[in-house]
Amino acid sequence: RFGELVIRRSDFPEADESLGGREPWCPVLMTKLVLIQVQQGLDDRETVRRAQLDLGVKACLGLGVGSSGPSQATLCRHRQKMVALNLHEEYSQRFNRLTQALGLMRATEAVAIDTVPIRGAGQVLDTFNLLAAGIRHLLKTFAKAQGRPPEQVAEQLGLESYLSRSIKGQFECDWQDDKSRVALLDRLVNDALRLRDALDNFDPARAQGGDDDTDGQQPEPPHELQTNLLGDDDDDGDSEAQPADDAEQQRDDGQQGHGDDDDDTGGNVGAELRQAAATVDDIISHDVEYDEQGHIAGVRQRAAGDRIISVTDPEMRHGRKSASVLFAGYKAQIVVSIVLGFILLTEPIRANEHDGERMPGLLDKLNKEGLHPEYA
Repeated sequence: RFGELVIRRSDFPEADESLGGREPWCPVLMTKLVLIQVQQGLDDRETVRRAQLDLGVKACLGLGVGSSGPSQATLCRHRQKMVALNLHEEYSQRFNRLTQALGLMRATEAVAIDTVPIRGAGQVLDTFNLLAAGIRHLLKTFAKAQGRPPEQVAEQLGLESYLSRSIKGQFECDWQDDKSRVALLDRLVNDALRLRDALDNFDPARAQGGDDDTDGQQPEPPHELQTNLLGDDDDDGDSEAQPADDAEQQRDDGQQGHGDDDDDTGGNVGAELRQAAATVDDIISHDVEYDEQGHIAGVRQRAAGDRIISVTDPEMRHGRKSASVLFAGYKAQIVVSIVLGFILLTEPIRANEHDGERMPGLLDKLNKEGLHPEYA
């Protein structure tokens, strides 16, 4: 009944007809479909099927009985547009104001706060495949920064094997033999450091001129490069990794040799390159163990902590909802009213974050929306 007070046509800019005409479906209709999808936990294919066949969904959207509804690609594009416009927060604020205006909720009403697990979208990988995927991603991003094909840059650096989606079959390794696994890990780390060394010597101003003069460069010993590239987290040689929170602070401060990217936008190639390099650094720092002589001893056996588990979704983490429920991805903190159960606020966090860490921030957001719960 009050949907038009939350979802408005003016939320979406009019398409420029000179650039391809109008959107094929009303954005208000598409937004309603996205909200139905979220509320019922449907995937894209099932959501489109419901819009085609479910009379209840058709009635909600205002579609005729014979209408085929939007396509899966249209649904996906509209959802991405909603994210780009930050409409989820805007709708949440409008809904909260509406519930108060209608007398459905008091500003001081008690709320409950809990978390639910969200499975991440990225592929969870073991250390060997994770490092290889990190190298592949950095290699392609490096090639993009130079304006060259990845195959050309890979051939120049002798890293052609990493263009494949999997390291199986690309390297000789007896997975049942400890020495063979260590040898493969040593090769992966040295290839990663060689790529990082080429990156450190890359001059963007010369990118249009062709080669960046990295041919023939030989890497320094791994333990020496580790100090230079990963930050000064292990200068006493005891192979103890820095605490996860310290590593996170270094990434936030831009102290790992990638510069300060606070002013970069998501589409900036330089920011992408620094992020890809930081991912490789973090994988090596957390997963690789060195002996007293600085040689690679194998995969570090330690608690997951803040370990990266996916290159395609680097913010994913291992989490535990209970003693028996493990998941990989994120948690969503949800604030609901006690009386009618309205969802007032949601906040995604990493799966390994403690539920109480964001509590003050959640309450601050509620206060800014005019809600001052007596209990939480």
